Amino acid sequence: DGALLPSGELNRTEVGRIAFSDREKRRALNAATHRPMLMQLLAELTAALFGGEAAVLIDAPLLFETSLHWLCCTTLVVAVAEATQLERLRARDGFSAEEAEKRIAAQMPLAEKCARADAVIDNEGTRDES
Repeated sequence: DGALLPSGELNRTEVGRIAFSDREKRRALNAATHRPMLMQLLAELTAALFGGEAAVLIDAPLLFETSLHWLCCTTLVVAVAEATQLERLRARDGFSAEEAEKRIAAQMPLAEKCARADAVIDNEGTRDES
């Protein structure tokens, strides 16, 4: 169904389209991928700990949704207004307004993430202002 490219690699665009247009398919995808990703994350955190790293940054859009925030000493959320989020998502990935809205709606509301975070970084400005 288009999930793989002719090279055998994952067609991320098509998988995203499928996942964000069908809640049950998204749940199935998450069920199939989250455990292996968690195992990889724990292996990398263990290696960092025993390798003497002073800090590790985890970039995880679903950190709170997957209850992995317990792994973190401090949690940060980068926040923008919803209109800016939609605009940036459309510009970066070439999504239609509907596709961008589906992806945002599938996530925990940003206000809830901000309330759960230890700190919030306001990213409303331009790159030069950030």
